[in-house]
Amino acid sequence: MRPIVALALASGARRGELLALRLKDLNVDAGTLRVDRSLEQTKGRLRFKSPKTKRGRRTISLPPAIVAGLRAHLLRQQSAAWRSALAAQRPRIPCLRVTMVACARRTGSRKN
Repeated sequence: MRPIVALALASGARRGELLALRLKDLNVDAGTLRVDRSLEQTKGRLRFKSPKTKRGRRTISLPPAIVAGLRAHLLRQQSAAWRSALAAQRPRIPCLRVTMVACARRTGSRKN
């Protein structure tokens, strides 16, 4: 089951509340979810809004199985982000003496 669907079923949060969640709203160590804003669409634009009542701002306790699934999902996201960040930052390997011929062929340059 997708993490957002599992979170929706376990928390009872509204669609706008789920769409407005930030990572800092989730405390996997305590197993809680803080709801303090909602996302709404008005006149073709999206905006965040505060809950209408005090009871709209709340902290929801999550079942251990949902917390475990969210923790696993976050770990997968972090490892994927690290892999893509490392790939983007990977420096070009300079031509070593052993691979000089291969580099010359690839770049089209010749040894004089």
